[in-house]
Amino acid sequence: MRKIIKTLVVLTLLVVSPSAFGNPNRESINFDNYTNSDGSQSKPWSIDEAIEFEKYGEDKVGWVSGYIVGAVGPEVTYVKSNDDIQWVAIPLLSNTIVIGQSADTKDIEHILIIELPDDTELQASGNLVDNPSNYGKLITLHGYLAKTMGTYGITGNNGTKYEFEIENSNPSDDDISSGDGSENNPYTAAEVIAFNPQSSQEATKSAVWVTGYIVGWADVSAAPYAINAETAHFDASATMATNILVAPSADVKDVSKCIGVQLPTGEIRSALNLQANPGNLGKSLQIKGDIIKYCGVPGIKNATAYKLEGGSTPTPTPTDPVASINENFDASSSIPAGWTQKQVAGDKAWYVPSFNGNNYAAMTGFKGNGPFDQWLISPAIDMSKVSKKVLTFDTQVNGYGSTQSALKVFVLTAADPTTAKTTQLNPTLATAPASGYSDWANSGELDLSAFSGIIYIGFEYTSPVADNYATWCVDNIKLNAEGGSTPDPDPTPTPAGDFNTFNNSHVSSKYGTYTNKTGWIATNAIILGGGETDANPIFKFIGTAGIQAPTLNGKTSAPGSLVSPVLSGGIKTLTFKYGFAFNEAKCQFTINVKDAVGNVIKSKVVTLDTTIKQNVYNFSLDVNYSGSYIIEIINNCYSQLDANKDRVSIWNINYNEFETFSYNGIQFKTFENSDSCYVIGGGVGNLIIPATAINPINNKSYKVTAIGPQAYEGNSNLKSVTFPEGLTSIGRNAFTRCYYLSSVSIPTSLQIIEDKAFSDCYSLNDLVLGNLRSCGYRSFARCTNLANVDFGSVSLIGDEAFIGCTNLKEAIIKTVSSIGDNAFNGCIGLKKIALGNLTSCGNGVFRGCTKLTIIDLGGMELMPDYFFSDCTSLTDINLSNVRSLGKEAFKGCSGLTTIDLKKVTSIGDSTFKGCSKLKTANLSKITTINKSTFEDCKSIASIDFGNVSSIGAYAFNGCASLTDIELIIPVVLGDSVFNGCSSLRSVAIDNVISWGKGVFGHCSSLTNIDLGNTSSIGNYAFIGCTSMQDIDLKKVSKLGDLAFYECTNLKSIMLGEVSTWGIGVFGQCNNLTDIDFGSTTSIGSYAFAGCTSIQDINLENVCKLGDYAFYSCSGISSVVIPNSVTAIGENAFGDCKKITYVTFNAEKCTQMDYPVFDSTNISFLTIGDKVTIIPDYAFSGCTRLTSVVIPNSVQTIGENAFSGCSGLTSVTVNNKNNKYDSRNNCNAIIETSTNRLIVGCNNTTIPNSVTSIGDFAFYGCSGLTNMELNNVANIGEYAFSGCSGLKSLSILKANNVDASTFNGCDAIETLVLPYEWGVDFKMTLSGTTQLRTLYIGENTASIPDKTFVNNKNLFEVYSNATTPPSIGTATFGSETYSYATLYVPQGSVDAYKAATGWSKFEDIQELPFQIVVKDKKVSVDRTKSILVSASVTPASATSSDIKWYSLNDEIATTTTDGVVTGMAEGGVTLLAYCGGITAPMKVIVKKFDGVEDVMADDPTELSEFDVYNLQGIRVRTNCTKEQLSELSHGIYILVSPQGRKKVII
Repeated sequence: MRKIIKTLVVLTLLVVSPSAFGNPNRESINFDNYTNSDGSQSKPWSIDEAIEFEKYGEDKVGWVSGYIVGAVGPEVTYVKSNDDIQWVAIPLLSNTIVIGQSADTKDIEHILIIELPDDTELQASGNLVDNPSNYGKLITLHGYLAKTMGTYGITGNNGTKYEFEIENSNPSDDDISSGDGSENNPYTAAEVIAFNPQSSQEATKSAVWVTGYIVGWADVSAAPYAINAETAHFDASATMATNILVAPSADVKDVSKCIGVQLPTGEIRSALNLQANPGNLGKSLQIKGDIIKYCGVPGIKNATAYKLEGGSTPTPTPTDPVASINENFDASSSIPAGWTQKQVAGDKAWYVPSFNGNNYAAMTGFKGNGPFDQWLISPAIDMSKVSKKVLTFDTQVNGYGSTQSALKVFVLTAADPTTAKTTQLNPTLATAPASGYSDWANSGELDLSAFSGIIYIGFEYTSPVADNYATWCVDNIKLNAEGGSTPDPDPTPTPAGDFNTFNNSHVSSKYGTYTNKTGWIATNAIILGGGETDANPIFKFIGTAGIQAPTLNGKTSAPGSLVSPVLSGGIKTLTFKYGFAFNEAKCQFTINVKDAVGNVIKSKVVTLDTTIKQNVYNFSLDVNYSGSYIIEIINNCYSQLDANKDRVSIWNINYNEFETFSYNGIQFKTFENSDSCYVIGGGVGNLIIPATAINPINNKSYKVTAIGPQAYEGNSNLKSVTFPEGLTSIGRNAFTRCYYLSSVSIPTSLQIIEDKAFSDCYSLNDLVLGNLRSCGYRSFARCTNLANVDFGSVSLIGDEAFIGCTNLKEAIIKTVSSIGDNAFNGCIGLKKIALGNLTSCGNGVFRGCTKLTIIDLGGMELMPDYFFSDCTSLTDINLSNVRSLGKEAFKGCSGLTTIDLKKVTSIGDSTFKGCSKLKTANLSKITTINKSTFEDCKSIASIDFGNVSSIGAYAFNGCASLTDIELIIPVVLGDSVFNGCSSLRSVAIDNVISWGKGVFGHCSSLTNIDLGNTSSIGNYAFIGCTSMQDIDLKKVSKLGDLAFYECTNLKSIMLGEVSTWGIGVFGQCNNLTDIDFGSTTSIGSYAFAGCTSIQDINLENVCKLGDYAFYSCSGISSVVIPNSVTAIGENAFGDCKKITYVTFNAEKCTQMDYPVFDSTNISFLTIGDKVTIIPDYAFSGCTRLTSVVIPNSVQTIGENAFSGCSGLTSVTVNNKNNKYDSRNNCNAIIETSTNRLIVGCNNTTIPNSVTSIGDFAFYGCSGLTNMELNNVANIGEYAFSGCSGLKSLSILKANNVDASTFNGCDAIETLVLPYEWGVDFKMTLSGTTQLRTLYIGENTASIPDKTFVNNKNLFEVYSNATTPPSIGTATFGSETYSYATLYVPQGSVDAYKAATGWSKFEDIQELPFQIVVKDKKVSVDRTKSILVSASVTPASATSSDIKWYSLNDEIATTTTDGVVTGMAEGGVTLLAYCGGITAPMKVIVKKFDGVEDVMADDPTELSEFDVYNLQGIRVRTNCTKEQLSELSHGIYILVSPQGRKKVII
């Protein structure tokens, strides 16, 4: 049975196509090209994109779109070829659909298979059997990209209408409309479900309107906090106010048709929740919010407005910006009108509580699902109308032990913080106490004078999952609260260097890295808290409690530093306090002020040879710099000790900004006592910046030296700008998004243009950069009209400086020494470049410059990654100085035809990938070629490999013009190196050290192969090389998986001594005819599977044949298994349908895995006369085999060696075999010593001497009709399984019968059960539906209930038991009880009529005849014989032929005609048997004192004789020597013409 199960598994995995083993052929899809597909429903992946993801093992889930082109054919479980698909509109099956890249696709390499879930809408409306009009239609569906049925597919689609969409097909109900999310055309609840949002953090759609009906609520108060059938309640008895369920119609009671709506604290929750408003149940609702996953289902979060049936209206959103903010939250218990919320993460919202009559805004993560990122955002503010640009507010906090919940305050350029530009403010905030709420703390006055245009104030609450969730409160928010139009004088700038936000408590022992809220970073430091307490009195020098001082370590292995973020607004003077908490011997630290890119502007070193413990020192440095800057303080480790020494504390850092004034409509800032200033804004149209500006307050002139950060950001009124001489820098974002700025004049004095200074100035024309030194990050990014730039003496061009300048014509940058990443990326109009001597160069500098043709690389030696990637017009390039080419440096340069690599020593991955016109490459100085270097260079015809010793994966994949390859030194080859080189004809290799997969796969023209000294062939190495005709592998000892698979023209192979075989090495080589196995002793699994032209195979030296070795070799007609073979694998010759003759000469073959010859037509089998072993399952399943002759040499016949040979009609054992026989020409194989029949056939006559039948002995012998096994005591598993023609069965002695023994014998009409129904009698009778006549044994005590309940045709039951056996009330079926006749022994009718179960028979009669034995009890001496007799009464009975059987042959034996011989002392029951009726006789065997063993002449010398027992009774007449074996054991006298012979037989 185990073998049968194993076979089913193997057949399912049968390999007949490349897809069964994995196809290494790699189609090239350029993922670098821009694609609009992201796997969403609106931008689904194409079929080819999905296939590519699956090819390379990328786990993807999303939407895919393709055309319905067919279905999988019947009986196909593993798609292997195009023939497995029905490419028709009306296929035979409705359980799958096949979708292709186009409507006419008929290639399995470009399809996905979808198994349609049973009883779903997808199956109902998608299958082609019921919907043939779907053929050719576009379908979009959702699921996982995963293999199915052996090829690419989609799994995990649940089949609902929300998971698929078919072109021009209507939804299955009217729920789904087509909204756009606007207030006038909202999405329906059904559409929200169809959107199927996957994230609970990121919205699928934001701030959209949705309509539906309130149908219930969900109890999500406990884990797992999910909305499902258990938590959903479709009533108004809500115990929670935090959510409602909304559905497409008011009568919905199915949670799968509902969306969950989270109700934010405030007016929306108050108005909509069912706990307070049970009357809302069933009302229509229109609500505005984010579509997102909520509690595991599609839902709405961050609701901001609503319309409820019966009068509620949306919360108003102001459209006009305000000029002031004065919000104390006292007007309502809801978030005020005009204020909005943005829920970036978490499920809680800002709300308005009240305490002691005071309302305020609050936010907490308490009892919510974090992490949290929740914003409270003010109305829009027009800063041009704000006279007093000072923001103040109050805060309060309850920490609950929280150390990570935080409140931050920002100025935003839009109401959505996820898209707006944000500037963090630095207010004073409340500090969390140990318990309870803190006092209210005022922010201090926050200067907003640097901001212009429309702004918003945003309060951000954040907290991680693991925190205890503090509650932060905000109140009394004021900006220009007094109104007025005359601006007040600018306030004195607030010092920005107190570090209260580093942490909230003194840390005295841990040196580490600390970051404060505003981005300052203290490294290798501790944070000391000021103030005198019991814990830290020595820190009093720092100041009052709450002041934090970063203390920088002087340890040489870990020096301390303090670094600011990039600061804007310019700096006049830097001041701070410093001191020493500990007794330091000396200290030295350096203060640097740098520009935004890291150049030092001012620097100062402070050295103290002697320090005063706990003294306060003051530091001051005049900087006078107008651009963006960075402050850096570094401990110089003066003592040069690797210990915690020289520690300096820093606090009260102040960096004073310029003062502000206006001149000629332009705003300026300057330092006190300075003669320079910089521009911060003001002016429109054709702007002229003056060289000097006069401050009207003090009438002082100032030199204009800089344009400040963000000075004119987003100013759509600027058309031109004239900069003055003396200007040295232009700050970050100074002119970004000035869309109509067309002209700027750059003075010769300008040195620095900072990050994004002119980015997105779409109208900007020509530029002359003069003496400019540096262009910052994205400084001119996306200036799409910029055509001509004179780079002058520029030395530094930052990352992405000119990215996307699509109209730029040339870049002559010979003075440049450093270019950043992607500096000119996407400049699609750029035609000419000239470089100088670069000292630093970034990646992708000219990537995507599709018109670039003229290149001067100057002195470049190392070309970075992606440098000219996708420069499609580039045809040639001079690399005379270049030694190294970076990754993808020329990838996608489809116009490149020639390139000189003679001096290049190093090439990166994919360097020339996709250079489809490149014709040749000289690699003479290169030893290593990396991954995909020349992949898809379709025109490259020749390569000089020189001394190349390693070639990476896909290096020449798809080089369709490459014709010859010569590798003169040992080489390492990666995966698919030359895969798909369709013109490659000749390969010469010295020696392959290591093979990747598919190295020469699908080289369809390859004919000449010289492998040199190569000793191994890798997996898929030559798969699909369809022109190859012969191959010499004499030096090869290892062959990889599918190495020559589908080499369809391969005719001849020569092997040496192959010791290691992969799977399917020569599979599907269907023209292969000539195989020289050389010294090879083993053949691998599937080695020649599907080689249909092989006719003869010489296995003379072969010892082992692997599984499926010659599977489906349909040309083989005969097989000789030579003496050398010791093991044959499963299905080694399976499906070789022409095999009719097998010669088995394997003398010592001990293993043949079932089945070896499955689905063959073997009808002739010759077993050699030296064969000693026929292994288990050797010829099992050979259904056409008609005859078997076992030679005398065979000493072992394995289990099931001939099982299932249902066509056998003749089975013969050589009469000289001393282990097996076929006595009496019985057409069976019998184990002589045990009288066990192990192989039978349709013509077998079972001799009476057979006492047991082996497992599977008659398996599948459908020609058997009658079996009388009355002398057989034991019958093995499956012995008669599948004997479908068997009609009559008698098993009088067989108490040990397995459930499988007669499995499938459903035609049995007459059944004689054993004399005694024991616990080991497990024969299954439910399938014998044709059973008409049943005989029950005389000694049967009980029959299990329902044993015959399904035998509805059982109409005659004969019971030999005088006492009714115990049965249940349903042992027989109702038809049997009603219509059958029950025959019972004479005198037992009344007992049966009274017995449980038996009494249900309506017709009970006495047996029609009975057997009367002459003596009820007889005795016989051991070794002696007696004759017993019985008769049938009445004499008129139709059957009177009585046969005798012994129930224990070890005590006494009997012939069928009643000659009983004692064998051992004891008692035994004999049965007289006639037509299913029995009568017992007791036999007692006694000890015999006479002579037992007298040996005379060999009886085989006699020809014919009469046989007498020692009592003188003749027991046989004219008995031939062949018939002697039928006699029971005993002593007989044979009388013949030659005289009396007394022998033991």
